Amino acid sequence: TTAGTGAGGAVQGNGIDCSSTTGCTYVEPNGATITLTAVPNATSLFKSWTGCTTTNGATCTVTMASAKTVTATFQPSTFVLTVSAAASGGAGTVTGPGIACTTGSTAGCTAAVANGATVTLTATPDASSILKSWTGCTSVNGATCTVTMASAKTVTATFQPSTYLLTVKPASTYGATGTISGAGLECSDPAGCATNLANGSAVMLT
Repeated sequence: TTAGTGAGGAVQGNGIDCSSTTGCTYVEPNGATITLTAVPNATSLFKSWTGCTTTNGATCTVTMASAKTVTATFQPSTFVLTVSAAASGGAGTVTGPGIACTTGSTAGCTAAVANGATVTLTATPDASSILKSWTGCTSVNGATCTVTMASAKTVTATFQPSTYLLTVKPASTYGATGTISGAGLECSDPAGCATNLANGSAVMLT
């Protein structure tokens, strides 16, 4: 038999030519040694054998000491890599082989990649943003994401603003006044005071 999702091919040899995923049946002499070859179609590759006595790459040898079932598994020769440069208040670009994907756009965000290949993607935030996180990667090192294409993959880089606005207001009750200090602020204005702070920073106010 042949097996594979989104892929196909044939098993051939000794009068055998089978491309059916439900199986093909042949009668062989007791004790015979059968040599089979897996032949993928134009958009597939051969992945593995089961049921063989011995294997050597795309070749399977079967010794017919009993009834045997042999399966050749095929996979697509390429898988689609889909990249998203997600804007969570920020913006940026993800680049890699065949990929140049910018927040707000789908152009340049997909590529066909060879089955088994390893792809390196790099996230570059714009001047007022930072890279916050990756999802879908095999491994991550800062702004770099590595993906092993053993199947179709979707990778997302999320960008956020590099700063957020902090506003403080000293509330007045029954005419009382006070000052809020910290983060470069000395605020006694009931209308409030504001400053921009780095994304992720911790602030102590008194």
